[in-house]
Amino acid sequence: MQLIEPAGQPTGLSFCSGYALEPGARLVFLSLITPERHGKVPVASSEQMHACLDNLDDTLALVGGQAEPVKVNYFATDSREIAVAGRAWQERYGRQLAAAWLEGPASPVHEARVTMDLWATAPPARTPQGLRRVWDNGPVPVATVVDSAATLHMLTAAPTATAEGSGPVRGMADCLEHLDQQLAAMSASASALAKLVVYLRDVRTWPPFRDMIIARYGPHCPALSPVMVAKTARPEHWVEVAAWAATPHTLEPPKDSGMGTADLRERILASAGTGSIPIYIGATAHEMYTGYVPPATIEEHTHIAMRNQLAILRAAGTSLDHVFKSTWYLTDLRERAGVEAVAHEYFGRDLPTPSFVEISRLAPVGARLETDLWATIPSTARIGCPLTSNRPRRHNRQPGEPSRSEH
Repeated sequence: MQLIEPAGQPTGLSFCSGYALEPGARLVFLSLITPERHGKVPVASSEQMHACLDNLDDTLALVGGQAEPVKVNYFATDSREIAVAGRAWQERYGRQLAAAWLEGPASPVHEARVTMDLWATAPPARTPQGLRRVWDNGPVPVATVVDSAATLHMLTAAPTATAEGSGPVRGMADCLEHLDQQLAAMSASASALAKLVVYLRDVRTWPPFRDMIIARYGPHCPALSPVMVAKTARPEHWVEVAAWAATPHTLEPPKDSGMGTADLRERILASAGTGSIPIYIGATAHEMYTGYVPPATIEEHTHIAMRNQLAILRAAGTSLDHVFKSTWYLTDLRERAGVEAVAHEYFGRDLPTPSFVEISRLAPVGARLETDLWATIPSTARIGCPLTSNRPRRHNRQPGEPSRSEH
């Protein structure tokens, strides 16, 4: 894999901008990494983070094949403690990951103050076999491994109108049924599911949700990452799901299905989530944050977040046209319409497989939006060679916003 370093990247960041995975590299989907070890959760934040890293090391050892992490979403119950995670990671591995730093209202693990949703990579398989599950004495795989024999598909699911008033368990069952229907529409079975990210509003619902998933999929259970959020995309929903599936190259989703797809025979960009604070200004990380005054409107926040993502995409030799999955973390979901309006100006198309959730707080003080993208990299691209095709297709300047030439 190759480190992505956009022009103007400050020194001393507690994350890197992204990694370009080599063509054919295996993508490893990990179940949620928590600080629980041997049935106990340490008390101190630093001890919890080291326990998470110990669990991660154990999981990667089970995966084998020189697997190493590339991207992480840190979820903390207090964003002021997130810096502990960056320091612990640097001390353990000597490098940083493409990362997003997010504060949720609670943790799905009792007494846990930090959890990690992770992706890893491994060199190409000698004999590609599509999807492989990795187990460790439990009913949920600790990881699933997808290689170049498969095409990735990104799916989303939410309860239907008839399930909205029927309680959380009925809503979760409806989500799983919706996923199965989407897979069946392209002649794939539920065994194609590699990972489920389950966004839930109430921590008490996770045990029955987990039991339902295990009972439904059995030996074909995907990796699982429960994420506590303040609100899902529709506030009346108890749960919404983002899924990754792997199918043979011969299977394609129906037209206009809204599924994002990625061929692992191509290069994949695992980029950092970027908040609405200008990042690529040179200097040091400390100077990047010093004196920052958040903009007044969510539209201005979105322009900043999108310009950060453009810097990463261009440095990787790719563009918004190649983004296949997007996640949008907001501190107030009532501002979603403003985010979508600005984001559409940049993409010039429907947002790729979007997930919108509300979290409690973002790590950069005053930030109201964090944007997280996955993309493929064209085979002809030269990493580090900036592209110019990602300007907004339709752009209305906001007060105090730089001109188009400054994007």
